[in-house]
Amino acid sequence: MKNQRMIRNLKALIICAFSLVVAAHASAKDNQQRKQPKKIVKLSHGFTLSLGNAEDFGDFVTYSYLRLSKNGATIYADKEKEYELSDKHYPLLLKAGKNSFELLLEVNDRPSKSYLSKLSIRNNRLVKTEKLPTFLTKPFDLNGDRRLVCAGFLDYTQTWDDSLTCYNPILFYVKDKSGIRLDSALTIKTNKEIYGGFYGFTYYENKVLNVKCLDRIRAVTEQIEKKESSQRQAHDIANKRMKR
Repeated sequence: MKNQRMIRNLKALIICAFSLVVAAHASAKDNQQRKQPKKIVKLSHGFTLSLGNAEDFGDFVTYSYLRLSKNGATIYADKEKEYELSDKHYPLLLKAGKNSFELLLEVNDRPSKSYLSKLSIRNNRLVKTEKLPTFLTKPFDLNGDRRLVCAGFLDYTQTWDDSLTCYNPILFYVKDKSGIRLDSALTIKTNKEIYGGFYGFTYYENKVLNVKCLDRIRAVTEQIEKKESSQRQAHDIANKRMKR
């Protein structure tokens, strides 16, 4: 009876010691994360991004903590998503009217495609968040009508049996003084040309299509990238001439 009591006491001591070790390890890990240097990104108009809990994957680095502030006051904080700064286009802060701004941040959503989180800010308060595709280019005058347009896909295009694919629409957005918003008319028109019909603004796996439509997608994306590159080069040349 005495031996059984000693065994029970010994087990209790072992469990208690193990719990203390686990708690100490968790506390040390938490302290280490808190002490980890943060990535600070200074934006215009007094906004600052603070990013922490970095994880280096070699080809890219993600941050699982993000805080947006203005003049020291927190506007938005997030620990749920993984943010990435690999693309030179983002973060992108846009003026969207009086005391209004839109901030585009890249979210690494692996194994799914990365996307943009759009934060809409008015009078230094977050009023809306929205999911946008990562864009092929910066906004530019795509159609010669002085409207600044950009385009992208929310999902990866998939194929099977070497002959079939599904509906993955290219989405067009226009940037103006009120911010960046979906261009429904251009999106519908272009996807009709690609897929032979418009089947919505989101990925539609059950809409099975001939893989040949991927050639039309490549042609559209290459045309967009070529036009943007051409305009950027012309702009750079004009700037160099002005500086002479």
